[in-house]
Amino acid sequence: MTKTTSFVKLCWECFENDPIFSQEDLPLMSNVEDILVRHYNFNFECNFHTKTFSCSVLLFLESVCDAFSKESRCGSGQHIDKRGGGGFTIQVADWSLKIWKNSETCKYCFPRLIRVSYETTSSCPSVLWTSDQDRNPAVFSHGAFINNRALFPCQEPPVAMATWEATVTVADPVTVLMSGDEAPRISREEGLAHYYYFTKKVLPLSTLCLAIGWWREHSIQLEDKKYPKCRLFAPSQWMNGAIQVSDVVRF
Repeated sequence: MTKTTSFVKLCWECFENDPIFSQEDLPLMSNVEDILVRHYNFNFECNFHTKTFSCSVLLFLESVCDAFSKESRCGSGQHIDKRGGGGFTIQVADWSLKIWKNSETCKYCFPRLIRVSYETTSSCPSVLWTSDQDRNPAVFSHGAFINNRALFPCQEPPVAMATWEATVTVADPVTVLMSGDEAPRISREEGLAHYYYFTKKVLPLSTLCLAIGWWREHSIQLEDKKYPKCRLFAPSQWMNGAIQVSDVVRF
């Protein structure tokens, strides 16, 4: 029997004018029946001047077990836990990113950790570059519109849920808001701010949301301590009005 090269295939949108972009349902290209991404470690650097993100992502992979044992697929099974080094071959298609290693023909021997470095385009349809009421630049992710696939490579079928962590670098004092389990850990150096978010909950990658802009923060005091902490973000000139509205709808 001829052995085929093992690979991981991720959803990836890179052609903004593709006619399929107008369809209601986007193609799910991932080979989740063979390999799953269990964790994503993102690094995003936001550049408002070029309207781009310089990015890298570490993909933590896990092969999917099936009716055949690992030993039957890998011979004696002695190489199952080996770590692959060296480069990969990457093929970018209209809606997917295919990564493989010519020396690996078994999914159980496929490397468990892959780093992908890339830069988004200014027309990246996963995010909206705009201005707030103070006329300061801001950027928001569209989320479920195209499921973030133009912002980072990912797996999208329902079974392809994962945890993630992300460090977002911006010019200080820009604010970064992102979905996560807790408030961000923030570090500052040389005019830059680094926001670290994470989630330990296994979720679809379409639930990852990102918003960046020049906003003020206000902590809302809740009478009932059983509710989670609530924070309000708004442009400077609109903060007082936003606080008044929050007082009306406060729990």
